[in-house]
Amino acid sequence: MKKIKLGIIGCGIAARELHYPAIKKLSNKFEIAAVCNHTEKKAIEFSKLVGNVPYYIDYKDLLKNSDIEAVDITLPIELNYKVARDSINAGKHIFLEKPLAANLNDAKKLIEVSKKTGVVCFLAENYRYDELYLKIKSIIEKNIIGKVYSVIWNVFNNLTLKDKYAQTKWRQKNKYPGGFIFDGGVHNVAALRFLFGEFKSGYAIKKSVNPAIGSDDTFSFNFEFENGINGVLNIYFSVRGFYKNELYVFGDKGSLIISNNTIQIINQDGKIKTVKVITDGGFINEFNDFYQAIVNGKKFINTFEEGYNDIKVLLKALKNSEKRNLIKY
Repeated sequence: MKKIKLGIIGCGIAARELHYPAIKKLSNKFEIAAVCNHTEKKAIEFSKLVGNVPYYIDYKDLLKNSDIEAVDITLPIELNYKVARDSINAGKHIFLEKPLAANLNDAKKLIEVSKKTGVVCFLAENYRYDELYLKIKSIIEKNIIGKVYSVIWNVFNNLTLKDKYAQTKWRQKNKYPGGFIFDGGVHNVAALRFLFGEFKSGYAIKKSVNPAIGSDDTFSFNFEFENGINGVLNIYFSVRGFYKNELYVFGDKGSLIISNNTIQIINQDGKIKTVKVITDGGFINEFNDFYQAIVNGKKFINTFEEGYNDIKVLLKALKNSEKRNLIKY
């Protein structure tokens, strides 16, 4: 089996705790050949973690390494466009941590660049590969709860500077709209589009309750899909003393309640069937698809175009929340 020599650009939380465990389990398919981080200390530490591979301080030097066939980019959001563009131009296949870019203009330019070469450009949106959402989609498509007419997703968290994600300086002083709402909420939008289709319109409001963790931390979005399903997405990162992440799906023959990788299927008589889903978050699945796309030319769902549509939904909602205007997609 061919091994892909992979370079990892960015040695932060996503690389260490999310991507590397999946890559390690796919050691028959990927070989980490080099890592890069602008802070040398972090580059050295990550290099040791993954097997004492060569490390770089400047990503452009890593891209000059002809042995490296693909790069895994896990950087602050505002750097995605520049580094992904340069990686594509260097002829490397890329696995780019979401969101696609910090704004729609950069996202469009990145799509244009990606079309000019034959390299695989894969957006790392793990929710589309998560066994949990694959199971939910299967339940809906099998008509187990009938025709879906509404969905509500409540994400309530108490994020303070004690949290490892909130401690990252680029999140505290975000150079992109929406702060944690954009960073985390793009997952929710991707999952909603995956499950229910394209957004048609909506209204949104946002607030900043705790400016220490970034520009925005409270968001409520009331929307309608093109197929007529309506819904509400609430993402609150500064809920004091309370945590909840629950997705409710209402059909004309039953309902779903999804919480903590557990799906409750409730029929019209109130009888409940519980399905527990074992998942790593979808990381192994998406790296597998990335590999198959490189080696066998397999088509994949996480295209840059899908990534553009994910951020378009969220960025337009964030922008229009200031005037409370109807958002049309």
